[in-house]
Amino acid sequence: MTTKGDVKTQLLTAKNWRVSSDVVETTRNGVADAPYDKYANLAPCGKDDFIRFRDDMSMLVDEGPTKCAPNDPQTQGGKWSWNSGQTEITMTDPTFAGRDKYSGPVDLTTDTITIVLTDTKGTTVTKETIVYKGF
Repeated sequence: MTTKGDVKTQLLTAKNWRVSSDVVETTRNGVADAPYDKYANLAPCGKDDFIRFRDDMSMLVDEGPTKCAPNDPQTQGGKWSWNSGQTEITMTDPTFAGRDKYSGPVDLTTDTITIVLTDTKGTTVTKETIVYKGF
């Protein structure tokens, strides 16, 4: 649900967004593992990728100036949507490893997007916090 005039959509679509932090925290049977910093372990060619959200609910995922694999497309399309209160975002992103669709609570400012993805499998809870910086 969106209109071109709503404030959150304007913030989201005003800039390109690049991941600046991606941390995974896993709890198994109530015991927390050490956090895993996915961003720190990302190859430099993956750190320059970015997303451009559009007000028609489409998004463009761009490989940025350097590609990790020369035959990968420079850009791929996806879709995004808000929940009714615009507190959660859902993205269909063909480049997101391990899943093609993800959804979670979102905190959006003029400069950052923070998305928290939570997966529960039995007694294992995995929380991934991804921060995007606008440019």
